[in-house]
Amino acid sequence: MLRAALEAEAALSADVVVMLRKLAKKDETTRLRGLAELLALAREPARAAQCAELLPHFVPPFARLAADGSRRVREQACVLLGVLGSTLGRALAPHLRALLPPLLWASCDAAPEVAAAASGAFAAMLPSRAKRADALLFAQRELFARSTAAVLAAAPPYLSARASAAAEADGAAVELSLIHI
Repeated sequence: MLRAALEAEAALSADVVVMLRKLAKKDETTRLRGLAELLALAREPARAAQCAELLPHFVPPFARLAADGSRRVREQACVLLGVLGSTLGRALAPHLRALLPPLLWASCDAAPEVAAAASGAFAAMLPSRAKRADALLFAQRELFARSTAAVLAAAPPYLSARASAAAEADGAAVELSLIHI
């Protein structure tokens, strides 16, 4: 598996590999720079073939970036996917099952900028209502499986601070009421 990943990575140009590696860094600024560089690449019409080669390598990082703790990273990841979707069109079809769940979750994001970018990306990827409906039916098993897993898993990192503060406050109130009994 590692050998196949290394061989596939070798097929990409060195600058694209560097851009993709930036997406996995811990620093928000580095991830944003990587997204900005990939966005510039995707907007160049002459490099559409390179974008098609890039797409299979962008799918796994997109799922992580769409749930990132930074609003700007989530937004830029959705913008990039929208540009790739409008540039590549049908070349996205093999990756729809993996891309739709995080994209639809991002379209329900608490940050309005992220939700708008995700909705725009969905519309750019699938321009007509009929295509959107067909794509949702095509990916329905993956959507339900990932949705179930996400609901049963812990809260996303960007929600955990608020959720943990609320849980602590609720826990303190329960402890206080039990002490008075």
